[in-house]
Amino acid sequence: MESLAKHPEQHDKIQKKIINLLKRYGVDYKGAGINVGLAIAEGCASRSRL
Repeated sequence: MESLAKHPEQHDKIQKKIINLLKRYGVDYKGAGINVGLAIAEGCASRSRL
């Protein structure tokens, strides 16, 4: 499988499909990304305190 970075048109097409699929299930793509990022940061911070 070739990298999507080498094929920006294909990347855009697939990303739009994913965003539309998530919208159908009531998931905000940007908000979900922020929440995942915050959860990862929180997890890393809690592990560093161990």
